[in-house]
Amino acid sequence: MSRGAIRVAFLVVLFLVPSLSAQSYDLVLLDVGGAELVSVAAINDSGEIVGMVRPEGVESTTPVIWRGSERSILGGPAARGYARGINSRGEVALELHVGTDNHALVWYGSAGRRIEAPDRYPVAMGLNDAGAVTGFCASENPDRWGAFRWLDGRLTMLPRLRGIHESIGYAINASGDVAGSVGSADEISFAVIWKENEIIELPALPGASYSLAVDINDSGVAVGSSGLAYLPRAVRWENSQILDLGTAGEELSAAHGINEQGVVVGAAVLPGEAEAHAMLWRGRAAFDLNALIRDPQGCVVLSGAAINNRGQIAALGRCGDDDRVLPMRLDPRTEPRRRAVGR
Repeated sequence: MSRGAIRVAFLVVLFLVPSLSAQSYDLVLLDVGGAELVSVAAINDSGEIVGMVRPEGVESTTPVIWRGSERSILGGPAARGYARGINSRGEVALELHVGTDNHALVWYGSAGRRIEAPDRYPVAMGLNDAGAVTGFCASENPDRWGAFRWLDGRLTMLPRLRGIHESIGYAINASGDVAGSVGSADEISFAVIWKENEIIELPALPGASYSLAVDINDSGVAVGSSGLAYLPRAVRWENSQILDLGTAGEELSAAHGINEQGVVVGAAVLPGEAEAHAMLWRGRAAFDLNALIRDPQGCVVLSGAAINNRGQIAALGRCGDDDRVLPMRLDPRTEPRRRAVGR
């Protein structure tokens, strides 16, 4: 038997052996109505999930929030756009499409406050519990592009890396630290963290052509991916040191979210699988979330999008004969548990 075959057989055995390494989950399907396209972006500690839906036959998307399993439209009954972040107070980082214009807002439940920048078009990506927002500004003038931090009506453009003007802030923690990326004209991107007015370039994996930081917790630990553009690997950064989370023998992977306990969620294409599977990482231990679900209800969870401090996960998956990718929430249980994949 080849080393590769031994490795795959070893992984299969580990999937099936019970242990106390990870808890199990209940799967809760979220309402989508007749939507043909769905995305989830963030979950707060109350279990509220934000994202977007696109009804069948409609070109534009609608920003939504799920409370429990019920869905509500954000920004008004006819709103079009995206919801990309939510904090513990239920405030939402929102993008609304109004005619030919796009507006970035913080949505406060029944009304919003617009994020404005002269001669720029801000896009809100994430926000913290203080209501500070990060994202990026586009402009007809390339020199005015870049990541920003916004709080109480004041927008601050974040420093550039080596003069590269294209940058995006994806997430912001309680200290106002922003995780994001800087991209050059030749489409190579660099993962960065902005601390106050300082930009810190994060290391990439050896031989990688790009890196991308998409979330950061209050301890300053960031997660994302690094590698070749067509072969990403899930990674985390702590104290500017990179850790390859690719411990499950996967062909490619990406980390999407991290909570205050350092638990990471994302997705990976595992050996023998045609589609991605949602993944969870605790330290260097990797788990296929599908192996941890008590009753999968005929569903396969494809991606973990975000995780809150209670361990609830906003996810996407497929169910039965439905070809659509559907939104779901995974709620942690106590028993039974499964052993980690890989190491």
